[in-house]
Amino acid sequence: MRITILTLTYPPEPAEQIHELAKYFLSQNHDVTIITCLPSYPKGKIYKGFRYKFFKINYVEGIKIIRVLVFPSQSPNIFHRLLYYSTFAVSTIIPVICTKTDIFVLYHPPPSVIVPIFIRNLFKKTKFVYWINDMWPETLEVVGLKKSFVNILNKIHSYIYSKAKRIIVLSDGFKENLIKKGVLKNKIKVIHNWVNANEFRTTKSSN
Repeated sequence: MRITILTLTYPPEPAEQIHELAKYFLSQNHDVTIITCLPSYPKGKIYKGFRYKFFKINYVEGIKIIRVLVFPSQSPNIFHRLLYYSTFAVSTIIPVICTKTDIFVLYHPPPSVIVPIFIRNLFKKTKFVYWINDMWPETLEVVGLKKSFVNILNKIHSYIYSKAKRIIVLSDGFKENLIKKGVLKNKIKVIHNWVNANEFRTTKSSN
């Protein structure tokens, strides 16, 4: 199967979990493509060694990585963050449409990431899994987002939930939240965040 992961963050950013997920798919004999942006998290500045290009393609451990140019920002300023999310949505339209894949995995995305998927769906039927690691719009309500905008986000998410082939969440609490919003229970799968056990070593006590 050809799997494409659409994600805002990817190594060398602190996003090892996504890379581990991609490597797992690869180990199961799937073709894996990552569509992401030029790395800028967490400081909001493009990393050294990455030139400002509209598209950059390379391969890491057999995984094809397509990077797009965005407005980099990790500022608490809502306008700047919206620019970051929206430029990612616009910049990924062409690679999302052109990539030959059987299914997309939308990993930890803001709702704007549905834009390239929606446009692709105008030309060809597109299957996608929505992998939620941060519950929107609840996250933004905490920082004082206006109620009218929260209502718009709720409608966008309802559309995403209805179109997703499967929804993956990291906790039972997230699952219950979605069920209360009307998402079908059998569409939701709980997969808790994991760690790379190889990074940990036991040590003998000196006592």
